Amino acid sequence: MANYTQRAIIQTFQDMLKEMPFDKITVSAIVARCDISSNTFYYHYHDIYDLLDTWLHIREIKYFEEKDLNLYWKDALKMIFHDVQDNPDIVNHIFNSISRDRIEKYVFDTLDVIAFHLVQKKDVDKVLSEDNQHMIASACCYMLLGFLIKFIWNGMKDDVDESIEELNDIFEGTIEHIINKEKKKIDK
Repeated sequence: MANYTQRAIIQTFQDMLKEMPFDKITVSAIVARCDISSNTFYYHYHDIYDLLDTWLHIREIKYFEEKDLNLYWKDALKMIFHDVQDNPDIVNHIFNSISRDRIEKYVFDTLDVIAFHLVQKKDVDKVLSEDNQHMIASACCYMLLGFLIKFIWNGMKDDVDESIEELNDIFEGTIEHIINKEKKKIDK
């Protein structure tokens, strides 16, 4: 994002997220702080939710660029959860201001492909159909969503590295169990 105005809007938005809940941030307040017109804001973003999506996407890129997702997805998750832990005000201001549907959609949009790659990596013998691989990946996303919500409810105080390692064991154990179950069916 090379555009100075867009960077200023994003930075102002992030600063405001530290100060107040997302649902209290308005386009009017952002344009006043940035000293730009509302037309300029709307030239770059459709609305405040488009700005939120862009801000989240920028953060997502930070976690997943230059990573081989098949090898380092745990590291990316650890980075995300450490960032969540380091920014409790921003997290709470977003988490408590938007619908659970929107949170769920964001988690799935971000992690479904990664979970699918994890399942494919584990299914080296191609025992599972692609539909089953997608179903398992979705189940992993639901587990991660539940884990994230509980992490936030618990005040983001859990040991991130230990928790992600345990979550990884659950993911991999579940995937391996289903693959082994399918292998037994095929062998019969």
